Amino acid sequence: MGFRDYASFNQALLAKQGWRIQQCPDSLVARVLQARYFHSSNFLNAKLGSNPSYIWRSILWGRQIICAGSRWRIGNGQDVHIHKANWIPQLITFKPVIKPTMPSEALVSELINGENCWDEELIYRHFDKMDADVITQIPLPRRSREDELIWHYGKSGQYTVKSGYQTALKIRFPAMPSSSEPSKNEWNIIWSLALPQKIRIFIWRAAKNLLPSAENLWKRKIVQEPTCQRCKMGIEDVCHALVDCKAAKKVWRLSFFDNDIQATPGHDILSLLHGMTRLRSKADVDLFAAILWAMWNARNQWLFTGKRENPQSVVAEAEAVMEAYKRVQPSADLEWNPPQEGFVKINTDAATNSEKNLAGLGAVIRDETGQVTAAAIKVSKFHGSVAYAEAEAMEWGLQVARDPQVKEVILESDSQEVVNLVNNRHGSRSEVYWVVLEIQKLKDSFDHVSCVYTHRSCNAIAHSLAKLALEKCETVVWRDSYPLQIMYLLSPLN
Repeated sequence: MGFRDYASFNQALLAKQGWRIQQCPDSLVARVLQARYFHSSNFLNAKLGSNPSYIWRSILWGRQIICAGSRWRIGNGQDVHIHKANWIPQLITFKPVIKPTMPSEALVSELINGENCWDEELIYRHFDKMDADVITQIPLPRRSREDELIWHYGKSGQYTVKSGYQTALKIRFPAMPSSSEPSKNEWNIIWSLALPQKIRIFIWRAAKNLLPSAENLWKRKIVQEPTCQRCKMGIEDVCHALVDCKAAKKVWRLSFFDNDIQATPGHDILSLLHGMTRLRSKADVDLFAAILWAMWNARNQWLFTGKRENPQSVVAEAEAVMEAYKRVQPSADLEWNPPQEGFVKINTDAATNSEKNLAGLGAVIRDETGQVTAAAIKVSKFHGSVAYAEAEAMEWGLQVARDPQVKEVILESDSQEVVNLVNNRHGSRSEVYWVVLEIQKLKDSFDHVSCVYTHRSCNAIAHSLAKLALEKCETVVWRDSYPLQIMYLLSPLN
């Protein structure tokens, strides 16, 4: 069946039962167990008790996984202890790395002001800067709501046996890599890259540690030592050659991926790719992979010809390969289509800059003739999730469209994940749910709102506006007259 450890898989199945008890406290089994074992407490803090049944012992064993992989989604912070609870969305601990200078029984609600926003001055005064930076990025609801326990290792915030099994392996075998054996789906990120086949195969070989690095050649007794010949400062494994070497770091500093690499957990190429997927757009992930390939070429040029590549040339080569690949791809012949009579169509998109912690939101509104009736840009705080930024863009588009004369609306986005959430096809307990709630309320301002997924090629104007928002760092709505730069973006040829 593909399981490395049956005990861990069994524990993950038991954790599923524990998760149901935690999430459905009114169910019959939860009420029976509560009356017997934790009538004055809750499931997460329940003790083994005297003369426990075998079932209860087993469920508590599975609870270890829930405690290790769950965290609180902050609503008002009144149920979450700063020191004791899992509430900071950073891997491993979910708690402050450095103990804050606050009372031991302090609640997260003390860090939230009357407008349900983080009191940043208070946070930076009592927390280490590294922890404070993460805390102030946590999205809060627009109005006070209850805190909720969610499963961190799933987009929906719901526990799954698959992710629970991986967590169980980490508990049972702490020295193991983050994944015992990446599943077929996890490798799809490589084969879905919009890059030439030779680059996709290179990335696969790098993720599998099949490149002829100094360490791998030394293990095969081909070279005398595994030391990196470029920096002389460590063993050259694949990650050292592409990420940690001084020569590699010069390249990453020129790109906008430097901070993302440092923020990504795990130290292997596959983990880096998955981390970039959570932080960046699809086009940015493609560029990241292309830079890895160009960097390996530059490394080989230096080793075999003695020629040192300029870091700027490495990034330029990666960008050139991407553009050349796009030009030779057959056109999908996808075009934006105007809405039916009586409707307006809103196209929205988001662009992110993790270095500045900013998200640019773009929205363009067109009528049944294809005529632009409004264009808008807005800059927002980037909360570490592209899906959250895309949801904010959809909310922004509906806010701009609110008008007594606008009744029938088609809302288009190139984020399938957020479209499904807004249409209630997939539930979510993650922080993006706060924005989805606001979108649902805004929909009540219109007679009819249809939320639809569209291909990125049909969303080019909204994407350009989102990038412009990052560039200008301001919020502007244009309705009647447009500056030349905006007129160019809105032109049919663009």
